[in-house]
Amino acid sequence: MLSVRAGCGMRFVSVFSSGIIAFLGLAGAAQAGDRWTGFYGGIHIGHAWGDFSNDDLGTPAPRWWGVSKYGSDTDQLFGGVQAGYNLTFGSFVVGIEGEFGVGLLDGSATDTAVSPGKDSDPITSIDSDYYGAVTGRAGVIVGSALIYGKGGWATVETDINWSDAHYTSSASASKSLDGAVYGGGIEFALAPGLSVKAEYLHFDIGDSAILNPVFGGTTYPQFIEIDDVDTVKIGVNVKLGD
Repeated sequence: MLSVRAGCGMRFVSVFSSGIIAFLGLAGAAQAGDRWTGFYGGIHIGHAWGDFSNDDLGTPAPRWWGVSKYGSDTDQLFGGVQAGYNLTFGSFVVGIEGEFGVGLLDGSATDTAVSPGKDSDPITSIDSDYYGAVTGRAGVIVGSALIYGKGGWATVETDINWSDAHYTSSASASKSLDGAVYGGGIEFALAPGLSVKAEYLHFDIGDSAILNPVFGGTTYPQFIEIDDVDTVKIGVNVKLGD
């Protein structure tokens, strides 16, 4: 489990560090002019939260491992890069934006209500390899700020794992969690070609999966439900040209 979390952390650091390097290189090339119209790129970092649960569906009575649902939250730091294009019409701005990053989902839970007489501590965990989203954006300019709403489609590539060290049984699956994403935020122009933003997004990606560990020649399905994910983040954008 520690290796899974360490791997996710290393991916996060790698992507975010690369974004910082790219940002520093692009900042010097940012062009003046209309502060909102044109291409832009940047980096972001934030916090995501949601939860998941696992239900032991083993056929014997009582169920082999668990006697009830168990689960955990998926609080996690995340970060990545974004790029897009804006058009300005008077005080209104419309555009399209794509983002890519790592993090977003990470959690594990141990079944502490195992069936009587079974010395067992099954663990269910989920973590995301990466996420991506493409959204439309529309907003209004108020002074040096852009207040906007956005919506589109997102995908989160997720690994789901179940294991029981005592009975040396395990099962895993990879799943794409796809769904709508929507929210809004505010972006402040600090200087021609440079802005900072704060944003909330809801990832409508709730889904389920069934893992099938085998013990003693019998399959004991594990039903995992993953809820939607809410996020808040801050970011920096650099204008790349008209």
